Amino acid sequence: MTEIPQNCIDTFKERFRSYPSIIEVYPSMSKEDADKLFNKSLLLWFDSYLTNEHESLYNYRLYEYDVTGILILRKSDTKIFILTKVDKQNVVDYLLLQLKRLTIKKD
Repeated sequence: MTEIPQNCIDTFKERFRSYPSIIEVYPSMSKEDADKLFNKSLLLWFDSYLTNEHESLYNYRLYEYDVTGILILRKSDTKIFILTKVDKQNVVDYLLLQLKRLTIKKD
């Protein structure tokens, strides 16, 4: 659980008045596909750094995926944390299906 910055947990608790259930996903989709999927969502917070080549890269990005109870935390381009209310499991299942389709498409 230490991989999720505390401010992301706090944001969830402030917005939804509960501690999040957390699903950890290691999608093997392209950065472009992940960007397409999440760029439709509201970016709430990010942590980034500048490389020696002056390229900005993200460590973390926190998105509001569903205003009724789902936040998505992208850790660089390798891991996704779904922070959700317990009663949003059907929306989470749909999101997981989308992630799976993007992964299959890549193969």
